[in-house]
Parts: sequence; C-alpha cells; structure tokens
Amino acid sequence: MAHLTRFKRYPPAAQMRREQGITLLRFRMTPAGQIVSFRLERSSGHALLDQETLDLFQRAQPLPALPEDMPQQQIELVVPLRYELR
Repeated sequence: MAHLTRFKRYPPAAQMRREQGITLLRFRMTPAGQIVSFRLERSSGHALLDQETLDLFQRAQPLPALPEDMPQQQIELVVPLRYELR
C-alpha cells in the first residue's frame, strides 16, 4: 500500500466538486511485481475517482517484488483506495 500511495493523486476536478469515496481494485501480479491484470471491483460512485484508481496502477508498475518465501506463480489481491478531503 505504501508503494501505491506514492503514486496516488487526487483529481483536481474531483477536489473542486468535493467528491470523496473508496474504490476497491482487484489485481493479479507476478512474484517480480509485474501486474498481469487489474479491474475495478467496486466503484467510489464518482467517475473521476474510479479513473484515477485505474490510472494509478499504470503509473505504479512494477509493484514491489514478493518475498522469496512466497512460491506462488501469481498472487491476486483486492486493495481499497480511499479518496477523502481533509
């Protein structure tokens, strides 16, 4: 999550509209950190925030490699991405 957070942006138009929400993104990755597939599992209810979640995964590649003691060929995860104004 720390890696993803470094690449996360809050779309300016969504900020101006005071849009907030949580997206869920399902993705599959290789042990080396390459993203094999990803899709929006749950919408935030705001198109700009949903699109930012998808764009974020393009910017964040590759993800950090898995620990060597995880022998899977691929791993599938679902992560929440929270967009909230302070």
